Amino acid sequence: MNESGIHLDEYTKNLERRCNNSSCQKKYRILDYIGGNEGMFYPPVKYARGCSKFCLECWLGVSEFTAQDDSEELKENKKLNLKFPTEHNHWYNENNLKEINNGNLQVTYEAYLNDGCHLAILPLSRIIVEKAIYLPCGLMIYPEGRIDFSNFDSNSGEQCELSSLQSIASGVSVSDFNNQPVLIIPLKFNWDSLLSISHSEHMEIIRTLSEIFDAMFFNFLKYENCQLTYIPDEGLPNSLGQINSNNMMAAALFLKNGTNKGKIIAGAAYSHRITRGTGIVLNQPEWDEFPHFGEVGDIVRDALLLYSQLLHTESATSRFIQAISLLEFIAYPKEFKKMERVKTVISRYASSNEDERHKVLERFKFLTGKKDALGNQIGLRTNIVHIGARLEDLVTLEIDRINLFIELDTYIRCSIKHMIKHSEMSFVDYKKIQELM
Repeated sequence: MNESGIHLDEYTKNLERRCNNSSCQKKYRILDYIGGNEGMFYPPVKYARGCSKFCLECWLGVSEFTAQDDSEELKENKKLNLKFPTEHNHWYNENNLKEINNGNLQVTYEAYLNDGCHLAILPLSRIIVEKAIYLPCGLMIYPEGRIDFSNFDSNSGEQCELSSLQSIASGVSVSDFNNQPVLIIPLKFNWDSLLSISHSEHMEIIRTLSEIFDAMFFNFLKYENCQLTYIPDEGLPNSLGQINSNNMMAAALFLKNGTNKGKIIAGAAYSHRITRGTGIVLNQPEWDEFPHFGEVGDIVRDALLLYSQLLHTESATSRFIQAISLLEFIAYPKEFKKMERVKTVISRYASSNEDERHKVLERFKFLTGKKDALGNQIGLRTNIVHIGARLEDLVTLEIDRINLFIELDTYIRCSIKHMIKHSEMSFVDYKKIQELM
C-alpha cells in the first residue's frame, strides 16, 4: 500500500466481503468500486486503508444501511445439510482391489454412491505416499497422479455464480489436483446448495472437512509419525486441502453422484502453511491401532487434537505450557484437579516401579511449581505463567531444552498409548484400571 494506490490480484478483488459496520453488513467486492479490471486500486482517497473491512458507502459515511439479509425461505433453500455417512459395513469390496488401487472412484465407491453420497476430493500437502492408502469409514488416500482428473467436467456451466467466480479468481484448476496426493471422502449434501452458497461458506466447508478428517484419523497419524520436539518437527503436514502450486490457496473438488460433473471450490481457507522440512512419509496404517469408539476413545481423540495443536505451535514457551495442560487433561478429562493429583496419575503411566515413580513425582515439581531452599520460585510453569518468563531464560542450554521436550513427549505418549489400548471401554471402567496401575 502506498500513496499512489494498492496492488490487488484477481482473487482479492473478487472476494465477497461483508461490511464490518454493524448497522450495514452489506456484501460487497472491492472490484465493484474499481470500475474494471485495473491492477492498481486508486481513489477514492485513502479507501485502500479500509477496503478489506468496509463497503465504500460506509467508509465515506454516506450509507443508508438499506441492505437486507436473505429471506428465511432463501436461507432454507441454501442449507447444505452436510453429513458424513454413518454406515460403513460395505467398505470396501475386496473383489475390486485392482480397480480401487488404480483410482476408479465409481467402482471404489459404488455402495456409497448407491446410498446417495457425493464425493469430495481434497489435496494433501507435505504428505508423501507411494501407493493407495486405505482408511476406515470409506476414506482413501491416493498418490499424486493416480486419479485421472481429465474425466471430470469441473465447474461446467456454473461460472456465472459469484462464488464460482471467486474460486476461479484463486487460480486453482483441476490440473492442480494431479500434482499432489489426494484424500477421497464420501459425503451426503444438497448439491444445488453447494452451487448457490457464498464463497465464505465454501471456505467453511474446507475447514469443516479438515476438522472431521483430523478428528477421525489425521491427528492420530500425526501422533504416530511426528514428535513433540524443542524445534517443531519437520515431518508436520499442512492442513487438508492446501495447494502446493499456490501457497495462499486451499481447494476441494466435489463430484456429483452418478455423473462426471464436478465443482471446484478454492480460496484462502487458512491463514498459514508449514514450509520447514518435507512432511510425513505415510504407509498403510493398521486399522486396529486407531482409537476405538468407546467413551475412552472419545477422550483419546480429544487428547490427540490437543497434541496436534501443540505440535503446530511455534513458540517453545507456549508449546511447553500446552504440553502441561495436555497432561492435566489426560489425568482428569472431566474435571479440574490440582497438579498434586495430576502428577500422581501421570506418574502411574510413566513408571514401572516405585523408584521410577518417585523420580517422576520429583521431576514434576520442577516442571510446575517448585521452590528452592530460600523460597524462590524455580518451577517452570509458575515462572512462565505468573512471572512472564521465557522458557529459554529458564532452561539456558539448548541440549537441556531438547531433553525437556523429549521428556514431556514421553509422558504424553505413554499415557495416550495406554488409553488407546482401552479405548473401547467406558470411562468409569477405565478409571478402575487406572487406579490399579
